[in-house]
Amino acid sequence: MTRKKRILFVCVNMEKFVEEDLNILKRNYEVKEIRINKRIGKSPQLIITALKLVIYILWADLSFCWFANINAYLAVLISKVLGKKTVVVAGGFDVVSLPEIDYGLIRHKKAVGRVKFVLNNASLILPFSNHSKEEILKISNPVKIKTLFLGVDTEKYRPGNKKRIVTTIGNVKTTTLKRKGLETFVRTSARMPEVKFYLIGKQVDESAVSFLKSLSGNNLTLTDYLEQKDLINILRQTSVYLQVSAHEGFGLALAESMSCGCIPVVTKRGSIPEVVGDEGIYVPFDDVTSTVSAVKKALKIDSEELNPRGRIIRNFPIVDREKKLIKIIDEL
Repeated sequence: MTRKKRILFVCVNMEKFVEEDLNILKRNYEVKEIRINKRIGKSPQLIITALKLVIYILWADLSFCWFANINAYLAVLISKVLGKKTVVVAGGFDVVSLPEIDYGLIRHKKAVGRVKFVLNNASLILPFSNHSKEEILKISNPVKIKTLFLGVDTEKYRPGNKKRIVTTIGNVKTTTLKRKGLETFVRTSARMPEVKFYLIGKQVDESAVSFLKSLSGNNLTLTDYLEQKDLINILRQTSVYLQVSAHEGFGLALAESMSCGCIPVVTKRGSIPEVVGDEGIYVPFDDVTSTVSAVKKALKIDSEELNPRGRIIRNFPIVDREKKLIKIIDEL
């Protein structure tokens, strides 16, 4: 009997979309997982982590890394020395420099060399949008690169009974006020007191929370972190999903909201147009007046005018990502 392929899964943080890939790999391969502290630097822990990686990489047929951060740098470097293959999913904060919104790993001089080493030396780079692929190719020359979109569980994320609710999702901290358009979202809510607004996300920075509350009225709820079932319950009731970001590498929360039948009001930034296509309303970034007008228009749209859920079902089902990911790994 042929043994299952062995995969070493290497990440920094276990975000929801990262965990989804881990689960896909566990369903199809023998998997070991290692998380690496992004602040590991020159600490003694670095040596211990490197030795652990050597042992795991010798065991594995392939290493699978999420983001071109320190985790991928160590995995790609050691794999290259040992003659093993590596796949790196990249295309978010790791490959951009946007100082105007205080975002992007390659804003930092010390990180640029590591990121480029990962992108140029991994066996395969898997950006999660075509926009991300373009950003990667601006700064590197990968051995092989292939876009593989993130996926949505369209059975789990389904429409419900819609109400006059406008929602966005994003952790509340100083750096997301502009990047995720949270300030615009809250200022928009203040000008539409007759409509219920939900800002769903972990309240990381108390000063950012206080700032947003100072701009808002009684129609805004900042939920803090929600369990998935509670988040989905709000999305199923939401009529309009507002994603007025300065940048998105993909926009998974946006895609999940569309799967729930929410009309997207969005900016033409990053990968957002790839997700939304013609099934939403576009507004300029950081423009409250235009956003208010667009939300009012979106609240009047019926399901026959736009079909956001249909677009997600056609283009971004999670089953597609699983099939394509397995095929890519088996070919490697």
